[in-house]
Amino acid sequence: MINYITKKSPRLSGWLFRQILLGIYGLMKAKRILVPSFRRRLQEKNFSAQIKTRDNSIRRTFIFDNGAISSCATTESDPDMVMIFRDAASALKLMSAPSNYLKQINATKNFVVDVDGPDEYVIWFMQTLKMLQAVRSVPKCGISMETIFF
Repeated sequence: MINYITKKSPRLSGWLFRQILLGIYGLMKAKRILVPSFRRRLQEKNFSAQIKTRDNSIRRTFIFDNGAISSCATTESDPDMVMIFRDAASALKLMSAPSNYLKQINATKNFVVDVDGPDEYVIWFMQTLKMLQAVRSVPKCGISMETIFF
């Protein structure tokens, strides 16, 4: 469906990409209120992150400040990290599909998406976005240390 939309209407692709960016902000705000572990996560860093298209026609800046999050659709003069998509159609394909790591790696290698900024912020932001996909903020894996007896 996304491939059909992106081929038929660049304007619709742009609108959908803007809605996804706004939805990310809404999810972060809701999860911050409802999930204590996510609230603690947001308190770890203070920086600004921007997601945009290469031509700057679509953009959203997320500002993390002592656990609070704010967002605006204008270009901040100097964000700490930036995720740049070639165009809205490419962004839709990568952000709306289930996680396909091969597709993400190929997109990076082919300059469909690029990130700029310190690795510390880039990795933290990408992991935080990944946490929005799951209902739980803490992945279920391994054995709880409380159940191991020595």
